[in-house]
Amino acid sequence: MLRMEAARGLLARPGMPVKRAASQSGFGKEYNLRRACAAQLGVVPSD
Repeated sequence: MLRMEAARGLLARPGMPVKRAASQSGFGKEYNLRRACAAQLGVVPSD
């Protein structure tokens, strides 16, 4: 859950690419972050 909170904070920043947020929050790849968001939040992030 900590990674998701970190990713959400990063994604709230204007202009933050999903790929970079995934890397910086510990998900590694954009795909992993998108899957986690879909599973936990019911939505997927977009650039």
